[in-house]
Amino acid sequence: MFPPFSSEVHVSILVFMELIFAQSLFHKAQDLLRFSGYIENYHSFFIGNGYKIACVLIVIELFSLITCLVPSFNYVGQLTIVLLLLIYLSVISYAMISGKKKMECGCGDIPLIISKRIFLRNTFLVSLAILMIFLPTTHEVLSSIIGIAGGIVLWFFYQLCEQLIRNSDLHCQLIENTFSREGL
Repeated sequence: MFPPFSSEVHVSILVFMELIFAQSLFHKAQDLLRFSGYIENYHSFFIGNGYKIACVLIVIELFSLITCLVPSFNYVGQLTIVLLLLIYLSVISYAMISGKKKMECGCGDIPLIISKRIFLRNTFLVSLAILMIFLPTTHEVLSSIIGIAGGIVLWFFYQLCEQLIRNSDLHCQLIENTFSREGL
């Protein structure tokens, strides 16, 4: 029914998502007040509720991380990851539709330039998370080790791509600032 190595792919995607969400949780919790300010900047509806929303997001991310590690709740954790990624994708979509140029997501220091590549990145993450739900899990040690190694490699590749996006965004911001100063 499933192609060979599908359980290893499942573990790889799960480890990849766990690493992404652990990193995201760390960045958000590191400066909760700053992250809540980013939330309030998304829309006037969130003003005054940013801290509460930030706390809820952190608890949900922590819940997803923990439940993915517990075999009997693994599926719930995976569904939570999909839900969170869909929420983040909808925020990016709203920002694109409303004409925002930059977005502070709380995942790093450099604001992201709202673009199709950020939308595609998050669409890819949602697609991977949905695929993860439908792939079979494994209980074999060797398959788990292969899957964990694959997830770590995916995460390093993702970090490389993220850094390239951040560098490109920073470069665009520097060029924009240079041109705006030349006219003075």
